[in-house]
Amino acid sequence: METGIGSAFGDKNKPTPVIMVGKPGETGIAQIQDMRFTVADIAPGAIILQVNMAGSKPGDVGFWNTHVTVGGMADSNVNVACSSPNTASCLAAFAMVHLTSTSSAYIENMWGWTADHSLERGGFQNIATGRGLLVEATKGTWLTGTSFEHNTLYEYNLHNAQNVYAGLQQSENAYWQGEGSQHNAPSPWTANPKYGDPDYSWCAKGDQACRFGLAQNIDGGSNLYLYGAAFWTFFHGETQARYGSPET
Repeated sequence: METGIGSAFGDKNKPTPVIMVGKPGETGIAQIQDMRFTVADIAPGAIILQVNMAGSKPGDVGFWNTHVTVGGMADSNVNVACSSPNTASCLAAFAMVHLTSTSSAYIENMWGWTADHSLERGGFQNIATGRGLLVEATKGTWLTGTSFEHNTLYEYNLHNAQNVYAGLQQSENAYWQGEGSQHNAPSPWTANPKYGDPDYSWCAKGDQACRFGLAQNIDGGSNLYLYGAAFWTFFHGETQARYGSPET
C-alpha cells in the first residue's frame, strides 16, 4: 500500500499526484501489481494515481490487481472524519486516477472505491471524492474489469480520449447524492474545465434526479470501444429518515 498525506495535497485548485507513473511524454516500462493506493487524511488536492508514461509496445505500462481507495479503512483518518451528511467537510481527494494525454496503459482488475461504509470500525462514510477515472490518453488504453464507485462528478470520464477499449465496467453513484442531499452536483466541488469536468448545465438547478455523479461521461475523442458495462444509480440520497441506510 502507498498513501498520501500532507500540505502538498491540500489545495483543490492545484491538484498534485500522490503516485505518478512516468513524466509527461516519457516512454518506458512500468508494471505494477497487487497494490493499493489511498490517502491517509482529507486531501482535496490529491490525484491519487496519475499515469503519464507510454511503452514501446502494449502492456509495457500496466496495472494488475491494483486498487485505489478513499476511506473505509483504519489506515486513513477519512474513515472516522467524514460522517456528516454535509459532504463539503470531506473533499477527500481531487481524483482517483488520471490517464493523461501522453499515457498508454493496460489496466486489469482495478477497483476505485470511495467508501460507502466502513470496513474497520469507522462511522458513516459520507465522502466527497471529486472524480473517479479520467482518461485523456490517445495512444492506446485497455481497461479490463474495472470499477469506480461513489465519486461526486463522475465515475468514468473519457475526455478527448482516443483508442480506448473498456470491457466489464461497473459503477455506483455516491449514496449521499440524490433526493434529500445537501449538495447537487457538481457541488460540493466546482467543475474544473482544465480537467474536462462536466458542469451539469443541462440540469435544472434544483433537479436532484439529474445532479448526481455520472456513471460515464464521454466528451470528444474517437475510437472508443465499450463492452459489457453495469452502472448502478440511486436516486434517493441521505434524508434523515434514511441516514446511514441510503440504499433504501
